[in-house]
Amino acid sequence: PRGRWQARMEGHSDAIMDCAYNFHGTLLATCAADRRIIVWDQSADGQWTHSCAPLERHTSAVYKVDWAHPEFGQVIASCSADRTVIVWEETQNRCDPTQPRCRSACAT
Repeated sequence: PRGRWQARMEGHSDAIMDCAYNFHGTLLATCAADRRIIVWDQSADGQWTHSCAPLERHTSAVYKVDWAHPEFGQVIASCSADRTVIVWEETQNRCDPTQPRCRSACAT
């Protein structure tokens, strides 16, 4: 099947390993071999931008990312080749680069 180019999103410096939309389809999380998770937000005009600072706690490639059900808030789980699972939880700080709105809730 043929598709149509929708958007170009730049942010990872290595191969993207997985991606997942949140329950409502309004946010997209990507993880990559660069050890980072990026959360993307789609604006009304269809452009994708970073929703928060990249999430960087893993020490090796991140292979899987997924969202929890919205009853638990904006929660992402990620697993990595470093043999850890990290659960990330959204905080109230938005759009302040010194206070990313995503934080690590627990590790390993």
